[in-house]
Amino acid sequence: MKLKQIITGTAFLLCGLTSGVAQTKKWSLEDCIQYAITHNIEIQQQLLTLQEAAIDIKGAKGAFLPNLQASANNAWNNGLSQNVTTGVLQNQTTRNSSYGFNSNVPLFTGFRNYHQLQQAKLQQVAAQFNIDKSKDDLMLQVANAFLEVLLQKENVAILENQYQLTQEQLQQAQQQVEAGTLAKGEVLQLEATAANDVQRIAEAENSFTIAKLSLKRLLNLELNEEMDFKEIEIDLDDRAQMERPIDSIVTKVLKNRNELKWAELNIQIAEKGVEIAKSAYFPTLTGFLNFDTRESDIFDISYIDQLKNNYGWVYGFQLNIPIFNRFQTQNAVAKSKINVLKSQYQLKQSQQRITQDVYEAYLNAQAMYKTFLASEKNTQAQQLAFEYQQTRFDVGQSNLLDYTQTKINYQRSQTELLRVKYNLLFRLKILDLYYHAEEVVE
Repeated sequence: MKLKQIITGTAFLLCGLTSGVAQTKKWSLEDCIQYAITHNIEIQQQLLTLQEAAIDIKGAKGAFLPNLQASANNAWNNGLSQNVTTGVLQNQTTRNSSYGFNSNVPLFTGFRNYHQLQQAKLQQVAAQFNIDKSKDDLMLQVANAFLEVLLQKENVAILENQYQLTQEQLQQAQQQVEAGTLAKGEVLQLEATAANDVQRIAEAENSFTIAKLSLKRLLNLELNEEMDFKEIEIDLDDRAQMERPIDSIVTKVLKNRNELKWAELNIQIAEKGVEIAKSAYFPTLTGFLNFDTRESDIFDISYIDQLKNNYGWVYGFQLNIPIFNRFQTQNAVAKSKINVLKSQYQLKQSQQRITQDVYEAYLNAQAMYKTFLASEKNTQAQQLAFEYQQTRFDVGQSNLLDYTQTKINYQRSQTELLRVKYNLLFRLKILDLYYHAEEVVE
């Protein structure tokens, strides 16, 4: 998967943002996704796993090559030994040294080296799919956290507007008290309402702060770092995914989901493990070549001449035929076959879970859209009721209790509409990401 495609595609699916970053450093969803993918610790760890997979491939290729080792030995013997010149036993100190090279060439290993190389290549691809899967999951988490931040920010703005309205009503009520047309108790009740508005604003600001902290955690940012956010255009009229047959969405998801590709590769890796275990049934053939030379100070011959005269070669082949190894090979093959079954069950489990997730996302989007329409109508009705009650209160035809209750109902409907709106947006874009997975994943 290309990072640029992930960022650009996901940002387009989630909010239709452009790729430009404002110079005032307001974080867009695209900025958050890019930063999270680059700095997420889990993804960084998985990138190290990918590097390890490349090293494993290099090691598997090296298993086909001959090895080469050099050896050198120098020892002193102090005690009774035969004098090679006189033939008499005597106490003496002698020194001996030897030098050599040896090499072994794997000629046939029961295809073990071949299967290990193929398995290492599959593990590298699987590691990349695992990284892509983590990026997919991270994008959804960042999108959800980003929308939660915008939701809480907008909620603060709504409550502040309501507080401003209360302040205006309080000022007007004070003027009416001074004119003698309104009882002072009404002002006290408005002051209590204003205090309640301040409390709700404080709670909303706290929720906004917590939402930002959650987003910073996903981005791996310092928790005390200031962040500002770009507003996004929310188009709730785009319901193409809800109009598609659910089966078509599930089919595309099962075909393109990185998590399933990773699970499928794990089956192939396990199958290679079976072949590697079976290779122990075959005989192995190895070629070897040894060269050595030696010298000793007990001979009256120069060091170099001794090395020249005492060298020798040993070469040949070694064939090992497995006959009985206490059932170790048989047990290894049986365990490898079990690993294949485990991988197959893991794939089926992932397919079932993802299918269920898609169905839930689809049905939740359908239900949330109906809830949004109902909530929208309720908010419109509550707004009309509040405006009507406000007009009556301004001319003294309504008491403060009715006015306050109508205002509270209107505030609640606004907050609920806001929550439903962002939930619907997120669920719609989850379906977009599922359906267009092949467009943002390479």
